[in-house]
Amino acid sequence: MGARYDRLKGHVAEQYERRGRGRERADRLDGLAPAPPASSSQPAGSEEAPPAPSTSEEPADDA
Repeated sequence: MGARYDRLKGHVAEQYERRGRGRERADRLDGLAPAPPASSSQPAGSEEAPPAPSTSEEPADDA
């Protein structure tokens, strides 16, 4: 499961880069860019990366 999770994480990071959201978010956190308008084509929360799988799944894969 670990390798699959790493690939998924890489894919999510790639999507962020492709959309420029990672950079935009970093600039906003640094106070260099204004926050985007609340009204967007995507529902709230869709920009966030999916939550990490619970750690209880990891040991089961090693056993």
